Order: sequence, then structure tokens, then C-alpha cells
Amino acid sequence: MKRLWLVFLAIAFTALGVGFAWYQGRGAVADFRHRNDAFETASDYDLQGSCRTRVFVIAICDVTLVPLRGGERRELSYLIFRRASNHEVQVLRSTAGGYLTTSLGQDYLANRMLSLLALSAVIVLIGIGGVLAALRPPPGA
Repeated sequence: MKRLWLVFLAIAFTALGVGFAWYQGRGAVADFRHRNDAFETASDYDLQGSCRTRVFVIAICDVTLVPLRGGERRELSYLIFRRASNHEVQVLRSTAGGYLTTSLGQDYLANRMLSLLALSAVIVLIGIGGVLAALRPPPGA
């Protein structure tokens, strides 16, 4: 029964790591692809959102870009390893193709990419380690 729980927890951690990478990775990778674009302030969008700091140094920011004249809302989520309070956030539009992001997302892009890779890897490795531990024969067998 102990092995069954170990396998279940290992699969859960692996799924958690993959889910985290998918949830945070989509926005971070999209911002990374546009990192060299020239940006202008998108004054036709309103910005709503907040940042919460967890465990003293991990900031989780949820931002919604709301168009003022109709259009599609865009929701963004950022995971940043440092306090992100007191940051003046602006909506930015790429002059190359109209891609929307925020100044917060671009300013902390390297931080976001490193934290995404590090946390996803740790969570998935914990899951894989659990699977390997569950598959190992018991001592004395």
C-alpha cells in the first residue's frame, strides 16, 4: 500500500510540474519571443490586477488588459522571484505586430524564464524520483 501512495504522489508531482510549466510558460515564452521588439504604450487598454508576495520573495501577479473601445480582454499571470510591489505597470504594444504585454512582464523577463525553468524542473524531478523509488525493489528482496 505504501508503494501505491508513493506512485500516486510521484504522478501527482509530475503532473503538477507539467501543469505549472504550461500555465506560466505560455506567457513567458510569448514575451520571450517578442523581447527584441520595439514597444509603445497602448493607451487604448486599461490595466487591472494585483501582485501578492508569498514566502517573502515570490511575487505572483495577475493582470487583466481590458480594451477601452471593445475588443478582447487578455489575462496575464507572472511568477517573479523578488518583491514586485511599487512597480509602475503600463500596457505595451509591439510596433511589429501588435502583441500586447506589460512593462512588468518585460522588465522581469529573465527572472520569469529562470524561475519557470527552475521550479518546473524541481517539481518534475521530485515526481520522477518518486516513481523510481517506488519501482526499486524493497530491501531484502
